[in-house]
Amino acid sequence: MISTWPGADSSVSGGVAGYARGLATMLAPIAQVTVLADVGARADPAACTVVPTWKPGMLTASALDRALTELEPDLVHVQHELFLYGSVPSAVAFPSWLDSIAKKRPTVVTVHGVVSGDQMNRVLLQGRVPRPLVPLAQSVVRAIFRGIARSAAFKVVHGPALAARLVEYGASERDVAIAPFTAPSLSAISTGNVASREEARAHLGISVDAKVVLSWGFLNTYKGFDILLAGFQKFRSRHPEAVLLFSAGMHPKLSSNARYLRDHAALAERAGRSEGVRHVGCISSREIVDYAAAADVAVFAYTHYVAASGPAMDSAVLGVPVLLSSAFEDAPAALTFAPDPEAVARKLEDFFASPGAYAQETARLVLDASEERIRRSHEEIYGKVVDRFLARA
Repeated sequence: MISTWPGADSSVSGGVAGYARGLATMLAPIAQVTVLADVGARADPAACTVVPTWKPGMLTASALDRALTELEPDLVHVQHELFLYGSVPSAVAFPSWLDSIAKKRPTVVTVHGVVSGDQMNRVLLQGRVPRPLVPLAQSVVRAIFRGIARSAAFKVVHGPALAARLVEYGASERDVAIAPFTAPSLSAISTGNVASREEARAHLGISVDAKVVLSWGFLNTYKGFDILLAGFQKFRSRHPEAVLLFSAGMHPKLSSNARYLRDHAALAERAGRSEGVRHVGCISSREIVDYAAAADVAVFAYTHYVAASGPAMDSAVLGVPVLLSSAFEDAPAALTFAPDPEAVARKLEDFFASPGAYAQETARLVLDASEERIRRSHEEIYGKVVDRFLARA
């Protein structure tokens, strides 16, 4: 596997690194997994062998080729997200070295986010790129997705909508598969003990009778945190005992972007002065267990569907019913709401009137992404890719 990996000094839950670790852990019973990771990666003998191979921003095809030649793997599985490997040049070069690897070895790439053309500015580039450079940035991002879609690698995504976008970028339908998003085991989320509801609320200083809503994840323009805050205020006007545990963490890939820093500070300031809202900063992999145990429901008010939500799946695995905006095109309709404040408030009213139904629907999501199904789907994909490669050789 080629991916970023949790670092020795990092306790933040989420992101592709956390996903890769969860997947490697699940694949361990059926495969010997070696990860070519960034140089800051921590050793992880419980999941796999981790080989620090490349520096962020300096990932090259030659370095990977040397490492792969030494390992001689049966198959290569690459994780992809825009700018995952640390710099614009690395992002632009990604399709080229992916294609180079795939022509030499059976290769799968999981494409974690696929941005459609009409989402490009509103979702990906808004406030991140100077206005005069937006057309150039759009062209570059389209070229990256087009290169991935047309590469010799077999593509894996986490939903039909994302698969359709890759096909629009030029992928053959026979070269794209949909695999369940990895629902991490509790051990992959945290090494801590799972607290009871009473213990968690006592630890966090929250009343046992409070209506507790949780929302968390890295701040990004498409995640609808403003909508969530406004919708929660409408709900709390009728339920003053309601509490929102709110975490909009700083994305490590954007921590040096001045506009992003201003947006993050403004959102934190707004959350801090909102009644009933506890802005808890960036939730660590240990802390999420307590926050999830204390919560009645987790809400994700995304305005656009770019990728599957790790925080939503982590919440579901930890036993928290989830509510998802209708931007999640592949989500069960029973769990969704329109991405606007009024709809958030109405959905919370409906949830607290009949939480059991939402708990059952969320449990089905977790079942669909069980470890057994994850292993089976990847084993089938790997077998297909190896057979095709051998047939071409």
